[in-house]
Amino acid sequence: TLHVFTGGAPPPGGSAMRRRFGSDQSADALPAGSEEQGEAGAGGEGQSSTAGAAFNMLCVVVGTGLLQLPYGVSQSGWIGVPLLVMMAAMACYTAVILGKCLHLARARAVEGLEEETAGGSCGLPSPASSSDTSTIIIGGALAAGAPLLVQSPVRRRPPAIPMTGATAAASAAACAHIRSYGDIGHCAFGLVGRWFVVVQMHLTLVMVGTIYQLLASINLLQMVSPGSVGWLDETRSALLLGGLLWFHVFLTTLSEVAVLSYLNICINVALLAVVIAQATSHPPSNPPSHVLIGPNTRAFGSAFASFGFAYGVHPMIPSIIESMRTPSHFAPMAIASFCGVLGFYLPMVTVGYSIYGDGVASPIYETAALRQAPAVKVIIGFLSAHLLMAYPIVLNPPERALEAALGVEQSKRPQLFRI
Repeated sequence: TLHVFTGGAPPPGGSAMRRRFGSDQSADALPAGSEEQGEAGAGGEGQSSTAGAAFNMLCVVVGTGLLQLPYGVSQSGWIGVPLLVMMAAMACYTAVILGKCLHLARARAVEGLEEETAGGSCGLPSPASSSDTSTIIIGGALAAGAPLLVQSPVRRRPPAIPMTGATAAASAAACAHIRSYGDIGHCAFGLVGRWFVVVQMHLTLVMVGTIYQLLASINLLQMVSPGSVGWLDETRSALLLGGLLWFHVFLTTLSEVAVLSYLNICINVALLAVVIAQATSHPPSNPPSHVLIGPNTRAFGSAFASFGFAYGVHPMIPSIIESMRTPSHFAPMAIASFCGVLGFYLPMVTVGYSIYGDGVASPIYETAALRQAPAVKVIIGFLSAHLLMAYPIVLNPPERALEAALGVEQSKRPQLFRI
């Protein structure tokens, strides 16, 4: 915690604002020593536990790409395995950075409110007429009666003012609306930045949800024996699953969807176990061939793209943070989640490529030695269940944004509007 006093001695009683980047916005808005602050920095508006948020992230990341990764390694060679690990580290790092961007944008909103209250311009730094000296008391502890001071030239800012309850509430409200990538885009590039980000993010999630529904429809046809259900074709299969997926409208937040994520991870564990068991019991008739680095440059690029797609959780990060009771736990939760993702990916790619080599297909159950295995329909069934349970998660951010734009929560019967 840094207590920052600019232009003079610290006011008595420590009434300066307490900055806690990486914690909840309510702590940013309250003065140091306030009884209302307490553990506000550790809490958020969401209802999901840290474990529930981790399962939501795992459910989004570990999806249909799990069965395509062995084929990706066959295109890249064994070098694809460390490449897959490296891309997991990159995806985790960028996820943590994006989470920090949300907290910094909230802190910037509070600074803008302070400057507006003190006579400055909201959201913009006050012009500097001259350099001043900033005295920073680190930790707030006194050593032999004297604080540890760090001085550096800074631009003069409006003098700090005491925080009233109304000002604290206004600060909290200013932070509360910073909850999406669109808000970050607005902070960085204004209205154009907001719409540039919002359109791409929501369009991506809607398209992913559409692909999930179509894949589940195709899988349904594959699980049904030909001719056993004569009326079921591709169109009716898509309509049938669309009607089933409609019931997700009753799950309005990611904390409610977390129950599906728990089940989905269990399904993914079962899917991984069945695929590995079938692969080890159905080896190829000819010895497989392996390479360290794939010779085909275009195929290697395709493998690189499939590895990157396998970590596509970033559009969901703001919604995951918002759903958490303790947003400050996001960074360690994200690290643990990506480690869990590798716990699914590494066994799949090492077993699949080591057994079938360059002959592995995408998805892996289409490999010649596996295609006629009795458990293939079980694998397709697990995959379809995953798609159906992941659908409400990826559709949650665009649907909530649409509800906010239409003012659904402010209506007398919000659930009726969702239906």
